[in-house]
Amino acid sequence: MEKLSSFNKRLNESNICNDKVVEPITDTSDFSKERIDILHPFVEGKGKNEDSIVLKYTMGRLIFLITGDLDQENEIKVIEKYPDLRCDILKVGHHGSKTSTADQFVKILKPQYAIISVGLNNRYGHPNIETLRTLNANGIPYLMTSDKGMIKVVNVSKDKFFMSTKYGKILIRK
Repeated sequence: MEKLSSFNKRLNESNICNDKVVEPITDTSDFSKERIDILHPFVEGKGKNEDSIVLKYTMGRLIFLITGDLDQENEIKVIEKYPDLRCDILKVGHHGSKTSTADQFVKILKPQYAIISVGLNNRYGHPNIETLRTLNANGIPYLMTSDKGMIKVVNVSKDKFFMSTKYGKILIRK
């Protein structure tokens, strides 16, 4: 993306100094000290949905998978490259759009919970009913920011976590 003239034009028009721009990140970047694994993109992209960054974040023994706007085709490529990939909490891709959250992807990951970041009454009608059916068919309970507001995960002890919203807490055991 950093090679695109449109990106550089926006960057130059912003208040961001070019020397503060981060180098491109791919699945070969090393962030192991921060306990964040970058699983995708595999190669430099053009800033499209299929180039979305996929992060595996480990908090204690709890594993999150954050998929950006990655499409189903590339979700499958991720699990093909990382066949042992599992997560406890899946941040559902592309605001619950039908272009993300493939059934095979969810079956392999086996998340305990899914979080859908989506605006209330958004113009796209997200989340899509197909995505919700996929989660339901796989027995994955989900929380949506449109219903719950901000969703925060809190580490209470080695094996005990809470997902906290303005309406209460959900205990997660690991």
